[in-house]
Amino acid sequence: MKIFEPGYFHKDGRHKQLLDVYFVYTAFCPAHEGHVLVKVGISKKPYDRIVSIHGCSPYPVELAAFCMIGDRRNATAFEQRMLDAYQDRTTRGEWIDCEDTEEGRKRFARTCAETIQGIIKKKPEWKTITNEQLREYIKLLTRDKRRAKKTEKAA
Repeated sequence: MKIFEPGYFHKDGRHKQLLDVYFVYTAFCPAHEGHVLVKVGISKKPYDRIVSIHGCSPYPVELAAFCMIGDRRNATAFEQRMLDAYQDRTTRGEWIDCEDTEEGRKRFARTCAETIQGIIKKKPEWKTITNEQLREYIKLLTRDKRRAKKTEKAA
């Protein structure tokens, strides 16, 4: 199973072609009946950030998506516009409490796409990460850390 495009990222999660590129991400964590908490944020290392959210959230990340948006100014503009659009549903930090219905998720996705398009003036290219892909990526990270520790001890 292919969990990410290896040609785009260094092993530490940074984007290869553009070191100062920013991504915006959304992470969906089903909370309670009929609701999903959605984390909206920015990162240079979207996979690592989503792993961090998965580990720190009281609810597991069910699905996540990220999109290259360019510089930090564009990324922070997206984050702020999304939080403004959902200000009546913002819980804590950049977490939004959304309806966990097909229509609620479609509306959120539409708002994301329109917000990004308004900033970068082109259709965004979202990459998705399922819970299964996220767990596999975490296994790879754990295995790499174990190997690094063994190498350190051997040296």
